[in-house]
Amino acid sequence: MRFAAELWKRYSVDMGERLPVQLVKFCFVGSLNTLTTFFTYILLTRTLDFFFVHYLIAEALAYFAGTVLSFILNRHWTFQKSLEVDFLEIVRFYATILSGLAINLAALAALVELFSLYDIIAVAVSLFFTAAWNFLLMKFWVFPSSKISVRELV
Repeated sequence: MRFAAELWKRYSVDMGERLPVQLVKFCFVGSLNTLTTFFTYILLTRTLDFFFVHYLIAEALAYFAGTVLSFILNRHWTFQKSLEVDFLEIVRFYATILSGLAINLAALAALVELFSLYDIIAVAVSLFFTAAWNFLLMKFWVFPSSKISVRELV
């Protein structure tokens, strides 16, 4: 309990007023990311025969396009990082994306298979967990505030 109180005291200034604004911005960027992925997929599969046949490749490229947009907007707008992009920052970003995908798939499978939840509802619930996970990792690990050293959190 003392550890949690010390963490709160040390980092509460950073989590204070900016947290709700960052969360709204993060959700907005996530929506743009999803739209970018969706429309890139449509563009690829409906204009190029190769991608119509190989739709999984189209989806992978579309997903990557969405993550690039997500990285740029979250870095500069949501978390307001202005320093040069660091290679480890990119690695942390994609590690977060992949871990979020793993959480999403595990939650989806559990909700459908173990709890017999309707798959559309299960997707919405699992996306909530994924968004929360991704936000926390983006805020404190990928794009930490200059007030917080990543080494201090580990």
